[in-house]
Amino acid sequence: MAAVPGVDAIFISCTSLRVAEAVAALEQRIGIPVTSSNHAMAWHCLRLAGIDDVVPAGGRLFALPIS
Repeated sequence: MAAVPGVDAIFISCTSLRVAEAVAALEQRIGIPVTSSNHAMAWHCLRLAGIDDVVPAGGRLFALPIS
């Protein structure tokens, strides 16, 4: 899927998968951002709570501020 031209990111919809543990490795392997609903919700909750820490193992999303 990541090799298809025009794909900007991959969303893994099955929230039972432990995506957070694999995001950084997946992104490095395929070269585009990867997230799931639980992964994105955790990032959003942290940012809403004022926690702007960068989490290198959390992939590209966890390096972004809330905007």
